[in-house]
Amino acid sequence: MNNSPQSSTSLSPILRVAAGADRFGEQRGLGISNIDFKVCTQDSGGILILENTFHGKGGPARHLHYDQDEWFYVAEGNFLSKSIRNDSGSHLVIRCWRRVACRTFGRTLARRAAGL
Repeated sequence: MNNSPQSSTSLSPILRVAAGADRFGEQRGLGISNIDFKVCTQDSGGILILENTFHGKGGPARHLHYDQDEWFYVAEGNFLSKSIRNDSGSHLVIRCWRRVACRTFGRTLARRAAGL
């Protein structure tokens, strides 16, 4: 007997998106960064995971999310959020309704994964 949860959509048991690739094969630029979608809500039942690759200092403006927490994993480089330095390998969770920006400040390439 299989007790795994079933959904109305047929989800593949394995989803692989290669390094440097986008889930849909698209190229998205956002100012000083590129964005690759890795996992989308239709793949996961509601989770969005993306990878930002920054080519300069900066990041998104201060903002807040009303309905979800935001998770970051620093894959490469350094990011600063509310005076907290986040180096490679760091995880950071920002709770919903908190106004914050997570910005790169180093001189090298910086990459982070973000999940909502």
